[in-house]
Amino acid sequence: MLLRVMIFLLFLGLPCMAAPGPLTSLDTYSPGTTRNDQTSAKNFRNLSRRWSRVYDGTASLEVSSVVSSLETVALLDATSIEADGAFITTLTATDITAETISLTSQPGFSAYRASGKSIATGTETTIDFTTERYDIGGDFDSTTGIFTAPSDGIYTFSWGVWSGSAIWATGHIWYARCYLNDTTAVADSGLQTQVAGTYAISANGSIILQLSTGDTVRIKVYHTRGLNTLTATIFQCYFSGHKIS
Repeated sequence: MLLRVMIFLLFLGLPCMAAPGPLTSLDTYSPGTTRNDQTSAKNFRNLSRRWSRVYDGTASLEVSSVVSSLETVALLDATSIEADGAFITTLTATDITAETISLTSQPGFSAYRASGKSIATGTETTIDFTTERYDIGGDFDSTTGIFTAPSDGIYTFSWGVWSGSAIWATGHIWYARCYLNDTTAVADSGLQTQVAGTYAISANGSIILQLSTGDTVRIKVYHTRGLNTLTATIFQCYFSGHKIS
């Protein structure tokens, strides 16, 4: 058990213990005559050689992982670590250097409008963000502007809609609203004008949602000015979402 702890700590880049010495207990090990005994003896010799390399400072990133019976010595390749959850979660960013760890791709998308869109007054209108920058998993429909969750989890979304420059009267409303499953409003962004004049209005927002498989998320725009048109650029009329857990 002590050997397992010391070798595990070595892999994490932590000191095993003060002034470690050679494994003198290996020198006195006397195997029996059965096949298992002979196999154990061979594994002990392999372990002894590897420990000597650790002790004299010549050990490489190839580290031995010894099971409790010491019947098997498995090699752990630091360039492709595969371990159970309890082991891998003990690693931190400072424990691994000069290597790249690739995680399984999570669903995510980013889209924007490539052209303007007329928004009727007094009616919430779903925005179809027609141009995808990327769509990992293909879960966003650019023709409808709707994202469909492919799996349970925590997702983050952000959006922005920008009105065209127009004459606004005091008290006019312009907002973008995030909807879950088309009927439940979960976030608002926008304003009610306080000053009459000619200008454009931006409505930007973000939210983190817990979704179940098949849940949908979309952005709807509402205003009270009369006919208005969204300004269409990648920076002014956009929608993105990503699974984070």
